[in-house]
Amino acid sequence: MQKIEQLIEAAASNDLMKMAKLISDGIDVNRTNSHGITPLMQAAIGGHIAALEMLIQAGANINKQNTNGMTALQLAQNLNHSQIISRLGNSTNHTINRDQKKLNQELIEAIRKEDLETCKQMINLGANVNQLDEDGWPLLSIAALSGNVEILKLLINAGANPEQTDNHGWTALFFANWSWDQDIADTIIQSGVKLNSTDKQGKTALIYAVRDGNYDMTKALIAAGADINYRDDYGWNALNYAISNNRSESTRLLLDNNIESNHQDRHGRTPLMYAARDNHQEILESLLSVIKPSNSIVDDRGYSILHYAILGNNVRCVEILANNGLNLEQEDTNGWTPLMLAAKDGLYDICKILISNHVNIEHKDKYGWTALLFAAWKGHLDVVELLINHGADIEHADKKGWTALIYAIRDSKKEVAQFLINHNANLEHTDGYGHTPLLVATWYNQPKMIDLLALNEANLEHRDKAGQNALDIAEEKNYHEIVTHLVKAGANFEATVFSGGRTLIWAAWSGNSEVVETLINAGVDLEYTNKSYWSALMYAVRDGKAEIVKLLVQAGANIDASDNNKWTALIFAIWYQQEEIAEFLIKSGANIEHSDYHQRTPIFFAAMVGSVNLTKLLLAYGADYKQQDDEGNTALVIALDKGYQQVAEILKSAKPVAPIIREKITLQQNLSSLALAVVEGTAKQVKVILANPATNVNETDRDGTTALMKAALDGKSNVIRMLIDKGANLELTDKNGETALMIAAEHGKSNVVRLLITAGANLEHSNHNKRTALSMAALHGKANLVKFLLSVGANIEHKDIDGRTPLLMAARHGKKAVIEVLLENNADLLQTDDERKSAIDLAEEYNHQEVLEILQANRI
Repeated sequence: MQKIEQLIEAAASNDLMKMAKLISDGIDVNRTNSHGITPLMQAAIGGHIAALEMLIQAGANINKQNTNGMTALQLAQNLNHSQIISRLGNSTNHTINRDQKKLNQELIEAIRKEDLETCKQMINLGANVNQLDEDGWPLLSIAALSGNVEILKLLINAGANPEQTDNHGWTALFFANWSWDQDIADTIIQSGVKLNSTDKQGKTALIYAVRDGNYDMTKALIAAGADINYRDDYGWNALNYAISNNRSESTRLLLDNNIESNHQDRHGRTPLMYAARDNHQEILESLLSVIKPSNSIVDDRGYSILHYAILGNNVRCVEILANNGLNLEQEDTNGWTPLMLAAKDGLYDICKILISNHVNIEHKDKYGWTALLFAAWKGHLDVVELLINHGADIEHADKKGWTALIYAIRDSKKEVAQFLINHNANLEHTDGYGHTPLLVATWYNQPKMIDLLALNEANLEHRDKAGQNALDIAEEKNYHEIVTHLVKAGANFEATVFSGGRTLIWAAWSGNSEVVETLINAGVDLEYTNKSYWSALMYAVRDGKAEIVKLLVQAGANIDASDNNKWTALIFAIWYQQEEIAEFLIKSGANIEHSDYHQRTPIFFAAMVGSVNLTKLLLAYGADYKQQDDEGNTALVIALDKGYQQVAEILKSAKPVAPIIREKITLQQNLSSLALAVVEGTAKQVKVILANPATNVNETDRDGTTALMKAALDGKSNVIRMLIDKGANLELTDKNGETALMIAAEHGKSNVVRLLITAGANLEHSNHNKRTALSMAALHGKANLVKFLLSVGANIEHKDIDGRTPLLMAARHGKKAVIEVLLENNADLLQTDDERKSAIDLAEEYNHQEVLEILQANRI
């Protein structure tokens, strides 16, 4: 039987279920049989209003005629089917009258109220079962959500279309899942609804059932033949949604039904990856029971399953995967291994698991980074410590030439930097540009790191391949705080391009007298000027910083220097009406007759600003009030022109006075001796004293201490240079038999040590206790200085008066870092002192447990 015949037969018997199926299969409802009868005509003949309604909704042509030229309406009229006649008559007029609208609305309300009898009445009266409510919901979907199975069946039997969708593309099947009513779901499934229809998000009812944890619905859909492997626009199937929402029971059901379980979504991620990332351990183990994990499957970034477990810091998942034979060295697209990723994120426990599985700690990515560099960069101290304790190379450098210490320094990870230094990280390592950690700290403006490195004896004078040292870089980049910290640590302004001038101007401008004093003591260039030829003194004068003005003048700043307008500090003081400062400058010897480009002296400026007090001050010190500018004007003319009557009257009555004799203040008068200047004065004061031919550069006090020794003790490298240039004797000794080099070594003044050795100081000179510079550095725990002294040839086995080598002294006093440096340089562990005690004996006797363990580990 042809399908049109089947549809006509179903219309004749009012078999709505069969009709709905045939219509949904796409049959043309306007086809006729051999007698010219359409399904609509047959429904009209039988008086079946529900069948008629379904056919009209499906597009049946009510005006079509049979072979006798009769329409469905005429056939109904012949048989007196009033309901059919009414419905077809309304359709013929192409309008739905108000009664029909009311009928439709009453059906909607009846469904919502679960009023079965009213629903039947409304349907029998011709209410449209395929209409949408005001929210765009089909009646079948409303019934599905309400949970009334009888109403649902009634609507289906009355021709409600199970494929009808709301605004989101949801059919009644989706609403059935939402209702969590399995009877509703089963009824809709049995109606012949398409199980694999998708909504506007590309999701099926099965996906929603799995996502929501609706196990019974999931089971029913699978049993009814829903496509278990359908994937949405993201490449996710039902299994992905089960994992994403931690539905372990649904996951097992899907796996039991052989769902595709190792596919990749549009990002290249597999279900295993998501389970590992989200720490769904039970699901992960279920997946692993049917999937053999493979490192060959990676996502778009090259991340493996293990990478994903690490991304979520899921320790147990990492253990599960490690026990399933995964390659723990799998690289992503950057060459990052799981250990690198864990180190970067500071995941200590995961790092520990991976290391216990013997992963390669020194594996490098495409930039030459190791796990240690990642941990140091991010400041994860516990991970850094773990890696170092398991043999990570502390001196490994990436392709830029940067070590773990440099990254810690750059990003101010102080604890990590200190730990690395304590473990003998090389403070003088240089990258491709010749930058040491100190220069990197300078480039990246990290003042705290400058302090840390200086405290640990980093070389403050190192120059990069461009010839710049830290001070040069800091001054060029206007990192004034860095300059200050470097100077306090002993950096020298000599042979720098800016000589501290920029920072001095900044300090003067900001009113920081402490920094100004620090810079002065370090020998800053007081005469440095900016592009406008303004000096620090001019800024201090302009802004009324009287204390700073006094510091600068007393330190020897040129009081009469002028800017590009030929203005001096005194003219600035008058122009900005800084009366106290103006008087101080005049008393300090400022030239009161200096003229600018217009031949105007300070008294002109006093007249221009109308200052009575400054005019009186200048006249009292003998200023020439008759001086004319380049236009022939006097100060009096200017005062009158500007209307400053009081100033004009003072100038009119002015009389010549003898200039007051002024004492020029430059240096503190009480710093006459070289030793005193070295200890308490500035570098400039030392320079002035050394310029005096009568000065004895090697003069000693009653303890035999020379100026060189005092400068060495205080770490004043700039003063050391001046003294050496003036012929200071490097080998003079104090009452303890110690030279300047030994004093510097004892107190960790590494820059002074470098200067003295470069100048030819004797490395092997010993004091009254037969200790050398190396002995003193080792005794006092100066590990980096010990490293430097060894690098320039200091005798590692020299014995003091007690027969102790540097190693024995360090062991006696528990200097762990020094011990490590000495052992790295092959110090003899078998040496004994005069009491026949070895380094191990001394460490044990004085209970230095860490030192003892290191020594025992290195014993042959």
